[in-house]
Amino acid sequence: RPERIETELRAWIQEAPKNVGLRLSLAKIRAELGDVPGAITLLEEARKEAPLGPLDLAMLTDLYLAADRKEDYRQARLAAFEQIEEWRLSDN
Repeated sequence: RPERIETELRAWIQEAPKNVGLRLSLAKIRAELGDVPGAITLLEEARKEAPLGPLDLAMLTDLYLAADRKEDYRQARLAAFEQIEEWRLSDN
C-alpha cells in the first residue's frame, strides 16, 4: 500500500512541482520506509520553496541525526529554536 501512495504522490508532484505539501507527505512516507537520504532530499527541496513548520523541521532534524550529518543537524536545531516564541522559553 505505501508503494501505491508513493507512486500517486510522485505523479502529483510531477504535475505540481511547487506543491510543498505533496513533497512533505512523500518525505514522511520515505522516512517511514527507512529511506533516510530520500526523505532528507525531499524535505530539503520543500524547504527551498517555503519554510518548514515546526513538526517538519523536527523531522528533518531527526533525519540529519540518523544520517550522521552533524553540522546539518546543528543548523536545523538552531532553526527549530528560532521558531519558538520567546515567551515559551521563559521559566515563568
